[in-house]
Amino acid sequence: MALSCRAAARHYIDFEFAPAEEHPWQGKDAMDTGLRLLPMIGALIIAAGVGGRLVGRIGTKVIVAVGMVLWVAGLGLLATVDPDTEFLVTGTALAVMGLALGFTMPTTLDAILSSLPADQVGAGSALANSMRQIGASVGVAVLGSSLNSAYRNNVDDDIPAALPEQAQEAIRDNVAGALQAAEKLPAAQAGTIADSARDAFVAGMSTVSLICAGLAAVAAVLVVALLPARDKTPLLTESAEPAAKAESATP
Repeated sequence: MALSCRAAARHYIDFEFAPAEEHPWQGKDAMDTGLRLLPMIGALIIAAGVGGRLVGRIGTKVIVAVGMVLWVAGLGLLATVDPDTEFLVTGTALAVMGLALGFTMPTTLDAILSSLPADQVGAGSALANSMRQIGASVGVAVLGSSLNSAYRNNVDDDIPAALPEQAQEAIRDNVAGALQAAEKLPAAQAGTIADSARDAFVAGMSTVSLICAGLAAVAAVLVVALLPARDKTPLLTESAEPAAKAESATP
């Protein structure tokens, strides 16, 4: 259940923060930003299919552990992004995280449900979904706050004291507000403000990515330590045995 919660949190974080990574400070519109998520979506589809075929051969533990290691690699690569980074680097990071998501999400959910008796599968599915939603909400809230805090700390020292209070607040609020405020300033000052805001935003994104990479590394260790090497026989078959024996004994 904890693995499902962590994987869901990563999923929502990627879809919340990956568009932010591309949109505000690189001047991309919504369509362009959406298209740049295609590497992650394509990798997710591929990994989900491959992982489903391999889990019966090598077990849940290996598939999920590989997925968590891929999370660490993808998030670590995303932490190296700066305002001048080519999309090849960002796209590669998103693709790696898509592979991680495809390996972890379906596999952990299947492991949860296959371990339950037949009469508890519905309740188990509902509980797993609830845990994923909670993990998503908490992850986005905590890491979003971390991003905003890091951005403000990095940009605050570069805001000229002579600027109007309204402009200063817009710059501190978020990178999009900073870029809008910069458009109303003289060219020389606008360039400095825009560059500072972009640098501060990227620094915040790097901080968030490193936090996520650390959490993924901890999860990978827990997977290796706690998950069995091979799946145990599902309790579903145990609950079906009495019914099968009774049916065979009926004349």
